[in-house]
Amino acid sequence: MKKLQKTDWAAAAYICVILALSLIPGDALGTSVSLNDKLLHMVMFAGLGFLVSFSAKEHGYALALCTIGATAIVSEGLQMFVPGRDADPADCGFNIIGGILMMCIISAVQACRRKRCLALVFLAFLLAFRILFAWMLPITGDEAYFVQWALHPDLCYYDHPGMVGWIMYPFITLFGRSVISARFQSVCAGLVFAALAFFLGRRMYPGTKVPFKAMVIASIVPIAAVLSVLVSTDTPLAVFWTCALASFYAACEKNRLGMWVLTGILIGCAFLSKFIAFGFVPAAFLYLVLVPENRHLLKAPGPWIALGTACVLFFPVVVWNYQHDWLTFTFNFVRRQGDLGFSFRTFFSYAGGQLLLFSPFAILVPLVWLARNMRAFLKSRNEMFLILFAGVPLGGFVLISLARPVGGHWASVALVPLALLCGAALEQYGRKLAGITVVTAAFLSALPAAGAAAVLGLGPEKFEHMAETYTDISREKSEWYTGIVFGSTGIAEVAETLKTKHNGFLATGSYSLSSVLTFYSPKGSHYCVWGSRSFYGRNYDLWDDPGAHKGQTMVFAGFARRTDKGFIQAIAPYFSSITAYCFSGAPAEFCAKHLYGPRISVVCIEAPAELRAYVIIVGKQFSGEELSYETD
Repeated sequence: MKKLQKTDWAAAAYICVILALSLIPGDALGTSVSLNDKLLHMVMFAGLGFLVSFSAKEHGYALALCTIGATAIVSEGLQMFVPGRDADPADCGFNIIGGILMMCIISAVQACRRKRCLALVFLAFLLAFRILFAWMLPITGDEAYFVQWALHPDLCYYDHPGMVGWIMYPFITLFGRSVISARFQSVCAGLVFAALAFFLGRRMYPGTKVPFKAMVIASIVPIAAVLSVLVSTDTPLAVFWTCALASFYAACEKNRLGMWVLTGILIGCAFLSKFIAFGFVPAAFLYLVLVPENRHLLKAPGPWIALGTACVLFFPVVVWNYQHDWLTFTFNFVRRQGDLGFSFRTFFSYAGGQLLLFSPFAILVPLVWLARNMRAFLKSRNEMFLILFAGVPLGGFVLISLARPVGGHWASVALVPLALLCGAALEQYGRKLAGITVVTAAFLSALPAAGAAAVLGLGPEKFEHMAETYTDISREKSEWYTGIVFGSTGIAEVAETLKTKHNGFLATGSYSLSSVLTFYSPKGSHYCVWGSRSFYGRNYDLWDDPGAHKGQTMVFAGFARRTDKGFIQAIAPYFSSITAYCFSGAPAEFCAKHLYGPRISVVCIEAPAELRAYVIIVGKQFSGEELSYETD
């Protein structure tokens, strides 16, 4: 048994203080603001994270994390038996977040003291740039939809398990709705990819420049740039997959129970992010079978404990789906598959997408290197590890792409192992090819970023003018693009004003537009989705009930180019009267031609360029029925 250090005794004393505070009756504490309460939980457990981080090197990070988690759960559980106190799962989550964040900070400081400053300076620069860029870009429809997940916490959702929303929840709760609080997990994800590429590289290729090269590649390729700025379900998936990758490698080396449990927790968190994470299991199994040094682990309890832990964590998703007619499984494995059939077109589309997202040299260089040395690599533990965890997701989707379209970002979990293979290959091929690889990847990442910055810098008027002048799109479509990029905040303010004026409720015909306008709503008002939903985003079916608004006034926001005569005629029977608010420009002319009828009136409003794409329809005395007309 290892001797306990002073920091161990200090951590134990601190835990006793936390548990003692949990036993204080509610009347003795008084009341506090919710924000301060959450911050207090984070700060309190940041102190615990500070103490256990010094013990982690001696006793292992798995034990440190378990200590923080167990203390958080027990401290909240005790409050169930204290008068005036309640156990709050959200408080438990903030406790764990505070402790883990402090552990990460202390680990970074310790790394700097061990002369890893160049890597830390690179990561700090990257973090600053991505925070700036994440702040500049307006929220997208899918990102705003995931914010709705955070605002409607649940065990699972129609589209995917809910990890992306669960991670976002504390940031939205603490700091409100903003692009930074929504995208903070993505910005941090970029640091995780870079840091793990560096530290795995140090373990696999000590005494070489592979770690730094892998870290740079894992940071600058286009897929890393996307995952590190925009929010998607692939962001937590790639993070937990990569963390599980590092933990699994260490567990195979040391065969410690704590490392296997940690591996199972991380795999389970990946399962709770996206079903693509199931691919981790066959990759890990092949690694244990194909590498002779690892085969004895198949008879050991560790890997099976890890698998069992992951399944236990995933079980709430199964329970939720059982209660909701297996919505998530049906959507992912049946409904979205469409018509399957052999096609080289989808294969070449997928292959081209991977070359762009991972950059051509970052894929081709390791492929050539592996092809030349395949016989030797099949006997190498490190290369076999990287080949399997990069090849299973990339190769698996190659097979699927022969039968159906595959999203280019689906194989994002291969980022770090592919970056390590590329770094190892570049170590052999010299500095010139390394420079070409880095420059190519940086250029492919910078090109769309520069384009987005240029568009935002132009502003709505100049952007609309350039779209009409230098492209072949129509005036109506150019105004539509302008509205999407620049108009969300303005139209949300107008809709909020009309809602207050008519004492009504807000709605759109699209999950994407509803999510964006809810995000930008000045009062945080919720936008229902009324009408036939799109193929995606149908969790609104569970959130909204049109019948609850029967007899009220609906304020419906939409795009004028989609609001034609057929739409107006379709919705007219659902209201006693309709007033359409159009804005100056081509859409207003369009509305004047198409929006007419015995109970329909049109109001034209002078508005800036970014609002001309929209129309707002105010319908009196809503019938409370679902709309069968396609509005999305």
